[in-house]
Amino acid sequence: MIGENLKYSLEEQEEDVLELLYSRWKNRQPLNMSEVAQLKGLEKNELYAIIRRMIKNGYLRDSKDRKQVILTDFGKAQGEECLERHFRLTEFIEMISGVDRAEAEENACRLEHIISEGVLQGFLEFMKDGMPYDRELHDTDLGFLYAPGTYPFTMGLYHADKRYPRVLAPEAEVFGDAVTLEIGEAGSFFLLKPQEPQADKTLWYSTGGRWVKAAWSEEGYRLPAKALVLTINSVFPVKECEGIVAYLGADQMPGEDNCCDLNIHIW
Repeated sequence: MIGENLKYSLEEQEEDVLELLYSRWKNRQPLNMSEVAQLKGLEKNELYAIIRRMIKNGYLRDSKDRKQVILTDFGKAQGEECLERHFRLTEFIEMISGVDRAEAEENACRLEHIISEGVLQGFLEFMKDGMPYDRELHDTDLGFLYAPGTYPFTMGLYHADKRYPRVLAPEAEVFGDAVTLEIGEAGSFFLLKPQEPQADKTLWYSTGGRWVKAAWSEEGYRLPAKALVLTINSVFPVKECEGIVAYLGADQMPGEDNCCDLNIHIW
């Protein structure tokens, strides 16, 4: 299995030993070095090398007989954090994968050393209310959501500089609120058709930091779905596709003062 042969770093070894020592201290069990070595599958000389580093880092201090160690206040605080992280990750893995406790613990034991605080907090929020965060997908062909064909949806065109609250841009009157999604061999496209097409104007869209003219067809301007950002949430059936467009005369170039936000709701 990928990852199972990766060696533990020195930091991972220290955290694992600290977690075990804190757990035993919390349960009023002796911090005996022989037992700790046996539980962690370490040779005594390996454990003693780890213990020396942990003493140097302020987690532990020596006892008089050198057969046991004593957790410092700093070591207890860090050990509590490690143990809590381990338990929460184990619970999360059990919840989302359905594996047994032993397998969940084994995976949590590796994951807990590299996961960031932000990601861990996201896991905890999901466990609390089951509400996943929105996901933004870029450069996405909507063929993974829909079979070949055409689909009617709704859209809005808004002032780019008035977002809280949103205010409809003048272009909204030109295009209305109807838009069609076309899925085919060439990819996925949104078809935006002015209610009264103007020969001296064209639709531009922003993609990859540059402006591109949308191709025209009898069905309307063809805007590639890949040019938009798709926001999805597994709880809500409605998804959003957002981008920046401009509807200008042939001699005009798009800029911050003449573009608008495009928002399309799909479901």
